[in-house]
Amino acid sequence: MEKTLLVSTENLRAAFNMIDANGDGELTKDELKAVFGGGHVSQRGEQVWDDIMKEVDHNSDGVITIEEFESAMRQIVNKQSSVYNPSLATRASLLTAE
Repeated sequence: MEKTLLVSTENLRAAFNMIDANGDGELTKDELKAVFGGGHVSQRGEQVWDDIMKEVDHNSDGVITIEEFESAMRQIVNKQSSVYNPSLATRASLLTAE
């Protein structure tokens, strides 16, 4: 899939809404865990979730907004950009590893 399509606002918002179980427009650590918490990640413990929240939750309010989510996902997909964050990409790869 082409990177620009993958990180389109429409696709990122659809992904965000799928994770946002209660529909309040914010992602909590528990919502992330409910979607991505199986397999590899569950073996790594609570620190993985704390690290993800710390890196993605820019204003440190304990939730991830759509803007924070879009920013983080674009950083991961656009590895070559100047805002690439290798530690965030590593954590995101853990979420999708089997």
